[in-house]
Amino acid sequence: MKSTATVLKKIQTLIQQNKFKQAIKTCDSMLKTNRNSFDASVSKANLLAETGFHKKSLSYYYKAPKIIPGDVVILNNKGIVFAGKSKHKEAIKCFDAALMTNSVDLDTLCNKGNSLAELGDFKNAATCFESALEIDSKDYDACFRLGVVLSKFLHLERLKQLS
Repeated sequence: MKSTATVLKKIQTLIQQNKFKQAIKTCDSMLKTNRNSFDASVSKANLLAETGFHKKSLSYYYKAPKIIPGDVVILNNKGIVFAGKSKHKEAIKCFDAALMTNSVDLDTLCNKGNSLAELGDFKNAATCFESALEIDSKDYDACFRLGVVLSKFLHLERLKQLS
């Protein structure tokens, strides 16, 4: 029987080779051997999320028996899945939980900003993108999204003044 580390390395190699179906099958094999495998559950959830199977990925995030409460990557990925399903309030809860562990995670800040913008909360979305730019002033996505949400926010403010 192969060690967990060996199997996880194989999964990573398959992902790098864009062999997602094989990577998922490897996760399934690992789960057959140990259905309580945290690593296999989270790996499969991440793979399913990356390949667009959002509903299935959530079930594996929930099945992961020992999800570490403050794991930024897991919480961020879970938030991305919710955002992909247009469940932005749930996504923001995940992003907030991730940011409680690591308040300077650029990806999570941008993802939270995107969900806030989708909900029409442009002011708080702008704050997220500004925070991201404080971390990396050259991040194109944060800069672009900040410009978009600020223009929408200013447009709404002008409409309020006119009415």
